[in-house]
Amino acid sequence: MIRGRGHARKRNDPEKSKRKKKLPPSKKQILRLEENDPTLTRFRMSNKGIGAGLVGSTEPVFVAITNALRVNTCVTKLELGGNSIGSTEGWIAYGHVLSYDSHNSGFAVFCKALAQHPVIREVCLWNNGVTCRGAELIAQSLRKNTSLKKIDLSTNNIGDIGALALAGALAHNSTLEELNLSGNNIGDEGMKRFAEVLVSKRNVTLRRLSVGDQRTCHHRNHISLIRAHMVSKHVDAAFLQGGLKNYRLYPEALSRVGSCCTLDTVFSLVRDRV
Repeated sequence: MIRGRGHARKRNDPEKSKRKKKLPPSKKQILRLEENDPTLTRFRMSNKGIGAGLVGSTEPVFVAITNALRVNTCVTKLELGGNSIGSTEGWIAYGHVLSYDSHNSGFAVFCKALAQHPVIREVCLWNNGVTCRGAELIAQSLRKNTSLKKIDLSTNNIGDIGALALAGALAHNSTLEELNLSGNNIGDEGMKRFAEVLVSKRNVTLRRLSVGDQRTCHHRNHISLIRAHMVSKHVDAAFLQGGLKNYRLYPEALSRVGSCCTLDTVFSLVRDRV
């Protein structure tokens, strides 16, 4: 039986069919990222060991994600926590070549992709073995990126050197609102630098800076100052929105909060006096 033109059988693209069949979940996600799938706005691949893992048998997963991110313009949230990505700070990430070079490393290329991404708003890189070098690369991204709102770098090892780099980047960034640096072995020098940048109002957009659980920080006054400054910004915002009935009492409340500066505590102290 001869079919008419209206019943012509649709020919399948064998290459496209091959790509879609029997792909592991990680490869499917990366393929969607690379193809700029508009429905993929949240890329989740935490605790998968992608720092050293492989796609198939040749291409490191992290390299594949980095290359896909460089051409993507849709994803807004990137979740890559618990993946030993810090181990790629010395990899060259071009093609399939992996050799040591701290200036053109896998993590460096990843940070360059972040710097240029037009819509990404949140990046989770907790527990990745990121060192001071990695923090310096992220700091460079913060100086250029204009969309990032939140970065989670908790439980890494950036130390004072990494903290100094990030604090310096905050002075040149006007979009970041939340930065989590808990558990990063940041000492007194790094904490002091963050406090100076915030108090001097060189950064006015950051509204949450988490700096708890620092084993190398002995003078807690810098942490207290950072927390007090963060809470004061929340209280200021609440006052402007009509959330505080007795604004003149909040400075005293802040002084009583001490090192445990939380928004709820400040509000309760103020409201008790109204």
